[in-house]
Amino acid sequence: ETLASLTVAVMVSLTGVGIIWESAFAVFNPEPIEQALLPLVAAATSAVIYFAIGLYKLEVGEEIGSRALVADSKDSLADVWAGIIVFAGIFFSSLGYAQVEIIVAIVIGAYILREGAKLAKESVISLMDAATDPESVKHIIETARNVDGVIDVHDVRLRRAGAVLFGEMHITVRKDLPLEHAHRISNIVDERVCEVEPELESMTIHVDPAS
Repeated sequence: ETLASLTVAVMVSLTGVGIIWESAFAVFNPEPIEQALLPLVAAATSAVIYFAIGLYKLEVGEEIGSRALVADSKDSLADVWAGIIVFAGIFFSSLGYAQVEIIVAIVIGAYILREGAKLAKESVISLMDAATDPESVKHIIETARNVDGVIDVHDVRLRRAGAVLFGEMHITVRKDLPLEHAHRISNIVDERVCEVEPELESMTIHVDPAS
């Protein structure tokens, strides 16, 4: 899913580059539009539809934790800007100001390129198993420390795979505890941290004896 998100990010970036590229060439040859009514209606309708689709994808993607769907929502919202560009360009071109369409297109193209770069950065960070939200690590440490028998918590690591998280951590317990007791503490810690972090698929817990 992260690779899919990265692919969408590249597509969004290419959309921005394409708009800037075509607009740069159009600077030297602006063409005013004479029959503007139907193109204006088409551009406005397109923008409204893509806006609704983009918001719906974003809402569902955030709800189920799908990075690919969130990335695809950015692509749909980029199409909204494309529709706005077309609408503004057609409107001003019909008034005899064809250069306005080109300037607006370049600005929006740069915005779309920036959004694509941000999405690509998030995907690459995820593919490199970089640390996730520090707040999640903090909650996990606090939860584990509150379990009876846990002396210390350290080396907590999380990595994201699509919509879920995988983690590992070390807990310190008394060195004279029976193995069965230490294992029971480990299971309780596992249950508690999975409760505070619903996205956590599994947590590998290493039990260390206190020195």
